[in-house]
Amino acid sequence: MNPASETRTAWLQHLLSTEPADRERAQTAVREIYLEAGLDAPKHFLWFDSPQAMRPALIPLLAAYESIYMNAWARGVKLKIQPPAAGIRDQICAMLAAPNWEAVAAAIGKPIGHTPGAHNHLNLEISKRVSTLRRELYSAMSPRPRFDDSDELYRAERWYWCWNGGVLGSALGGAQIMAWAFCNLYSVSDMAQDEFKAGKEAPPAILEAAWAVAKSAGIWWAFDHAAILTERPAEIHTNEKMLLHRAGGPAIVYRDGVKVFAWEGRYMLESWIMQPETISPSELRRAGQGVGFTEFTPSFLAYVQERLGTTEAKPKKKVKASSILKAELPANAEARLARLREHSGGALPFYERYLAGERQAVWAELIALGESVREHPYAADALAVAYETMQRVEANLRTVIARLKRIGYQFQTESMPDGSERPVHLPPKPGAQKLMRRMEKAAGGPVPLSLQAFYEVVGAVDLNGRHPSLSPRPCEVCPDPLVVEPLEVVVRVLREELEDGRILIAPDEVSKMGDAGGDGYAIEVPDLRVDGKLLNTPYGDNLFFVDYLRLCFRWGGFPGWKHAVGDAPPEIEGLSQGLVEF
Repeated sequence: MNPASETRTAWLQHLLSTEPADRERAQTAVREIYLEAGLDAPKHFLWFDSPQAMRPALIPLLAAYESIYMNAWARGVKLKIQPPAAGIRDQICAMLAAPNWEAVAAAIGKPIGHTPGAHNHLNLEISKRVSTLRRELYSAMSPRPRFDDSDELYRAERWYWCWNGGVLGSALGGAQIMAWAFCNLYSVSDMAQDEFKAGKEAPPAILEAAWAVAKSAGIWWAFDHAAILTERPAEIHTNEKMLLHRAGGPAIVYRDGVKVFAWEGRYMLESWIMQPETISPSELRRAGQGVGFTEFTPSFLAYVQERLGTTEAKPKKKVKASSILKAELPANAEARLARLREHSGGALPFYERYLAGERQAVWAELIALGESVREHPYAADALAVAYETMQRVEANLRTVIARLKRIGYQFQTESMPDGSERPVHLPPKPGAQKLMRRMEKAAGGPVPLSLQAFYEVVGAVDLNGRHPSLSPRPCEVCPDPLVVEPLEVVVRVLREELEDGRILIAPDEVSKMGDAGGDGYAIEVPDLRVDGKLLNTPYGDNLFFVDYLRLCFRWGGFPGWKHAVGDAPPEIEGLSQGLVEF
């Protein structure tokens, strides 16, 4: 192995190191970087066990200086930017002995600007000094080499944490976070080349200090008066190409328990790796074509097929839907349950367990059945659970609306297509089952049984409105009142435009406040499972519809207050108290 290759191999080991950070060495080196750039050494060093742990604090600290965040920050939630919640805020206040978040921001100062598009009033001294001294290492006769994915170190680093497409950037929910990291100013790949180029000569002090930080800690961010640093992972798993990868488990595990999942250097949701049966057919189809959240590679599709017990040579059998799914069931709850029992020969084991209190476990097991839930003997049982769940949702909805009226909440109603005023709660109309069939025809296939049961039992709801504390104007967060559009509206929109295999069931949280928002809350179709994922919400990428409803009632119908800085409005506790569990 030639010396250059030896150097890059050693740096690859630094990149993928799982040794605990040498905090004293890292802090000494960071001070040296600042001083060599002509800056005062940072007064504060904030350490976090994982990038995810510092994310709630880092985004607000960057938002005022990163151009892509500016409009979002002014409105509060367009990119899901919120000031840090009470826990992390209190933790950082304690670190800095600061009385409040405003004092924290003042103590930390502005980020050290070195990213594309960063405001030019930010401090660029570190960036300028590093760039100048790097250029001086090389001559016109021996220019700096350029690397691409054919180089093992460059490839491993790029797909690990590069701001544009790396696993950590995706896991943190935004490339801008990684774009401000010091590794975006000075990459490990470049450090390795510079160290080799310097050889036995003493390298420039600021470069040597940057190498020392990279060899002793995880990724870090520089601010005027503080440095935010992270520990290295406790576990890192790669494939033969040194790309983050692991089948059946997380590719990265941090010391605080944070797990990051990846496949061949691409970020993955935990459920995609650990529960591939929860991936809807439409997700497989869209991602398999490179559309949407990420791209499923051929090897990942093979992994899914293997986990599901299918192969290309033996295609998955077509679902033989139970006849009960096409039957016109009684609208009366007791009569409907009797009909489902009759169809299943009297046995409804999932339903009985649900009544006995195993509510979340039953829903998880029904979801795990995938499309088989529509076959005998599961279909009638799954419908019984879905209808019972939505009867409880409907009871909770009536309770919450009554409580809101008592505290003077001013509901905002809109006009229906026929010119009438839409009530806050619009119960299902006669013929809802037939309208459901029309919706499924317009959507190109079945919708999850949970959504079917919602429209047949609950109908529609719109808790939009105003209240001095629950939904004031302006408001520091989007309260995100529970809204599910009427079935007639959904069908009409479907007829006009099917948005890329999805049905829109509610506006997004920004639109609910009357601002120009983004994509509405949607469910992909067709989806033959018992429950489907609700897309485009600020509550995570793996949120099923029933779980979203649970979240809504946990917050009295206003789940957006989950993101509040400090305490939520006191009315939330009264609205959510004593509701029926489902």
